[in-house]
Amino acid sequence: VKDIKDSYLRKVASYLEANFTTGDALKREVRNRVLSQVAIGSRRGVRHTLGLPVSSASTRSNAVNARKLQPLLMYDTSRR
Repeated sequence: VKDIKDSYLRKVASYLEANFTTGDALKREVRNRVLSQVAIGSRRGVRHTLGLPVSSASTRSNAVNARKLQPLLMYDTSRR
């Protein structure tokens, strides 16, 4: 890694920024998708508001851990 030239790093960085959503824009996009699911009242949106596992995880044993690991107010659900 230490032998990689700066010009190559700039090329890779410009390619990633041109072809992929990164950084704050990616966070904003994910947040908007979750808020739209919450707004329409889908199953995934309801589980996001309750802080439960969203993607068919087992809730008998790990729902407490999933709630513990999530940030408390990651999504502002007051914007319904």
